[in-house]
Amino acid sequence: MKKGTLIWTGIGGLVVGMLVAFMIVWFVMPSMMMKIDESPYSFDVACEKLEASIEDAGWKIPTVHDLQKTMKKYGQDVRPVKVFEICHPDHA
Repeated sequence: MKKGTLIWTGIGGLVVGMLVAFMIVWFVMPSMMMKIDESPYSFDVACEKLEASIEDAGWKIPTVHDLQKTMKKYGQDVRPVKVFEICHPDHA
């Protein structure tokens, strides 16, 4: 095979490979993204239900970070966000 033909075959294979990879990512990635599902409960009720569910499953909640309260200290007004740290002795 000629050197020029080999180079063009390699470039063509690279381009086709990139297109195939792009198409796979384009069609597969949406199913891998986070999905937002609005709760039928208010924020406080949802947090209470989450805490109860965690404790019913045998997990402990050593700390709950209230990000809205923390950000308010720095003059920022954000939507309510709580981060629950959970721990289970059998998994620690």
